[in-house]
Amino acid sequence: MKRSVCLILSFFILLSAFCFSFADETADVAGLITITDGKQLNGEIKAGNNVTAVTKGDVFMFAFNGTSDPMIDIRMDAEVDTAEYPVVGIKARRSGTETDGEIFYNGLYGFADGEKSVRFSWNESTDWQWLRIDLSGCGGVGYMRFDVFDTALIDTVGMIAAVGFFRSEEALDSYAKTEEAGSFGTLTGDASVSETIAKEKEAAVALYDTDSQVNPGYWFSPYAEGQSLSFSLEFDKWFDRVWFAYYAAAYKFPVRFSISDGGGETVFTEDVYVLSNSDVTVDLGKRIKPGYYTIVFEAVEPPAGDLHFVIGSAAHREDGKYELEISSVGTNNVGGENNAPAIRLLTCDPDPEYTGKTEEPATEAPSVTAAPTDAPAGPTDVPQESAEAPSQTEKNDATAPSGTVAASAVPGAGGGKSNSNTGLIIGIAASCVVIIAAVVTIIIASVKKKK
Repeated sequence: MKRSVCLILSFFILLSAFCFSFADETADVAGLITITDGKQLNGEIKAGNNVTAVTKGDVFMFAFNGTSDPMIDIRMDAEVDTAEYPVVGIKARRSGTETDGEIFYNGLYGFADGEKSVRFSWNESTDWQWLRIDLSGCGGVGYMRFDVFDTALIDTVGMIAAVGFFRSEEALDSYAKTEEAGSFGTLTGDASVSETIAKEKEAAVALYDTDSQVNPGYWFSPYAEGQSLSFSLEFDKWFDRVWFAYYAAAYKFPVRFSISDGGGETVFTEDVYVLSNSDVTVDLGKRIKPGYYTIVFEAVEPPAGDLHFVIGSAAHREDGKYELEISSVGTNNVGGENNAPAIRLLTCDPDPEYTGKTEEPATEAPSVTAAPTDAPAGPTDVPQESAEAPSQTEKNDATAPSGTVAASAVPGAGGGKSNSNTGLIIGIAASCVVIIAAVVTIIIASVKKKK
């Protein structure tokens, strides 16, 4: 009897181990980027050259500016091995009749490379569809430049609901039929893509002249603790997000971003991760009332490496509506003291639950700490944003990142509407059932023995 019990128990244990192994090997999708409540999860989709965009609901909406070579940047939080997951699936829809596009791919912190690209085609439908791009044998991929079409028509608009890597086209087809995949792209709102983007543009109040070119401005170089830069102003509207343009090193590192009110109380702080020459929109997670505020950028303890971080700057607004008090510690200004930071506050409706008065402006600007006289020399290789659209030749050997573009979401740190762990969950559940069955078998055997 003991031998029988041992054999049964061994069988169940082996079956349990198999279930765990099965669960680990059945994830057919990796690196799945999705969008929830206007926040991108597991990666970042953002507008590149000649594209305007906004993330709303559960979609990334985009529109073309009507100039050549429009592009969208897609960057994952972790690199995906295309030896295991060779098929890229993008759930998207668009207007127009164009069908041919191109994907440039690279490693996690790479950029578009003319030697690394794959052509693809849309189907003729303008409904939601899963684009299929075969990246077999392309190594580790963490970045893609999505050239939606070869031709940039001014009336072309579209949306992206999800991006993921799949084990095969069959795995993608199977996933596309799931309830989860079907739910992507269902919370687009009542307004059209063009209307939504236009409304977002109206909400963005720039602290600089948007007709001027954004160039490098105040910088931390080399990037090290103890450096800070602050901009103080009285703002007369409610706002819930802050956009800024920057120039940085070629891999991610943190910059502490915070906002304090006229009384010196911190109303928001967060470490924002920056990468190369780009822009970011920081979602404050709440509505900030009109008043006097100070926006601060601080260098925090960086990872090892030769880093630099530069706040973009441009000409002051001609109307002079928002006067800025600028304070810097351990930083220099490349562009001159008359430049304004490339920062936009994105306005919102007032908080319906707010019943108090808006904050009175401070009578004095925060005290300014003099910058050290031996501030370090600035970066000599910080590229300036191009004011012209790239040529087709530049596209073919595209090695540079896109310039400053429309507001985009902050890179997510994880989570998402992914069922890539479904197999693992099923395996664990099956293992629990197996173990319970084994215990019941032992108990029954013990009862029979006592009888």
